[in-house]
Amino acid sequence: KVQGFEVGYQQFFTFLPGAWSGLGVSANYTYADSEQPNGSPLLQISKNTYNLQGFWEYEDLAARLAYNYRDSFLDTENEKRVENINYLGTIKTDDGTVYGNNYRDDRGQLDFSASWNVNENFTVVLNASNLTGEPSIYLSELGGAWKYTEADRRYSVGIRGKF
Repeated sequence: KVQGFEVGYQQFFTFLPGAWSGLGVSANYTYADSEQPNGSPLLQISKNTYNLQGFWEYEDLAARLAYNYRDSFLDTENEKRVENINYLGTIKTDDGTVYGNNYRDDRGQLDFSASWNVNENFTVVLNASNLTGEPSIYLSELGGAWKYTEADRRYSVGIRGKF
C-alpha cells in the first residue's frame, strides 16, 4: 500500500517588462509512505521527494536550472552481499552467505537545460545533468555504506525536428 500526497506550485513573472517576463519558478513536493506485506517499504519509493526549478522562456529561447532531491529508499531485497570467511581464510559455501536489504542513500542533483527554436521545425537543445557530480551511495540495513558509485556530469547537444 502507498499513502501520501503531492503539492506543486508554478509561477510565471509575466508582470515583469520585456524579456524578464519569461522568468518563472516551479516547485513540487511528494510524500509517499509505502509498505509491503513483509513490513518493508516498496522498492524504489522515497518518503520525501522534491524538485525546485527556475526557468526563463522568451520568444525562441528557453533555459532551466533544476534541483531534484529524494530521500533514501529500498533498492533491492535479500541481495547477496557478503560471503563469510571461516577461520582458515576460505569462503564458506554452506549457508555462509549473507543476504540483506540494500538501500540507496539520500541524493540531490542539479541539472541545466537550454533550447533555441531555430524555426518552426528545428530546435537546438543543450542538457547538462548532475552538475554537482553527486555519487550514488548504497547502504545496508544498519546504515553502513557498502557501495559507492561515481555519477559523472553528463552533457548532450542535439537537434529536434518536427514535421
